Amino acid sequence: MSPFDRDPLARRLVGPAVSSLLALALVASPRPVAAAGCATQPPPAGLEPRCLSRAFSFGETMDESARRAVLTIGLSEWMESCFPGRQGLVYASDEGEESLDHIVELVKDLPGAHPGVQVVADYTPRKITQGGRTCYEVESVAFHVKGAQGTVDLDGDIEITPGSPSELIKEAATAAKKALRDPSVRGSGELSRFLSVLEALERSGRDFDDTWYNVQPLPTGGTTLSTVPPACFSDFEAGRGYVCRPADEALKSCERHLAEELVEAYDFGKTPPQRYAVILQTKANDIQRSLNYVHQVHGVEGGEEAACSSISTVFKPRIIALAGKYSIYGAGQY
Repeated sequence: MSPFDRDPLARRLVGPAVSSLLALALVASPRPVAAAGCATQPPPAGLEPRCLSRAFSFGETMDESARRAVLTIGLSEWMESCFPGRQGLVYASDEGEESLDHIVELVKDLPGAHPGVQVVADYTPRKITQGGRTCYEVESVAFHVKGAQGTVDLDGDIEITPGSPSELIKEAATAAKKALRDPSVRGSGELSRFLSVLEALERSGRDFDDTWYNVQPLPTGGTTLSTVPPACFSDFEAGRGYVCRPADEALKSCERHLAEELVEAYDFGKTPPQRYAVILQTKANDIQRSLNYVHQVHGVEGGEEAACSSISTVFKPRIIALAGKYSIYGAGQY
């Protein structure tokens, strides 16, 4: 039985196109990998380092089905990038599918706060004759977790590759565009810029800088610049009220990643489009208001003195730098 038969969520997750590719993997026989030359040593010898291992991270709220779906897509996407045209490589043998089940069992209860789990590829070689020479190619692949002998090695060295697979990000971005273009959603400048960002995420997935800084202060009921406002760059201390965090703490506290926020809000297609649209509108407004606050601090008399120095020394320079790159601030022309 395929992982999609056992887990309907995984089938819904990948979308029709990717689902069809992975379904073919279960019935297609292994095909030779087109190569420019003859590999004289069996794999993994000669493979790129990125094809030897990859780290996977999981959101705090992901249940076992969601984690299986992330692995199902992520492993197939990884192998396809290493061996183009071999969509069926993960399921070319029983060992490949069984190793997926084993990894799911290991990570199903892993805290989402953990940075990642490194998955190592175990290749089975096949000997072929090419032009009278003996060559080697990959026949199948299985996987194991680095350092795991029945349990996940939480203390071992981990190669961190945070974030969801590109296909998940692209699917969430496509659904976001559709939700925001519903006639019931009123257009605005914020949404127009946000839609441009979603189009970039839909095209590029992980190859897009989705960093933004949620530096908008929380409402205080008064003039926000009259005192240090409650915000991610400030902290509350008894007897002193809100005080500015050190620059490094402020940066860590305020940094956000839109791709992961989209995937979490989308909830693998379970979030109703109307609810998804509301979440997206809030996110678009948060990005715009945060940017407005940075400008406000520099444009209002007394703003520099009232606000935390990190607005000028940390966040403004980073936003300016990102605006000139393939990023949220660049694609949205903020």
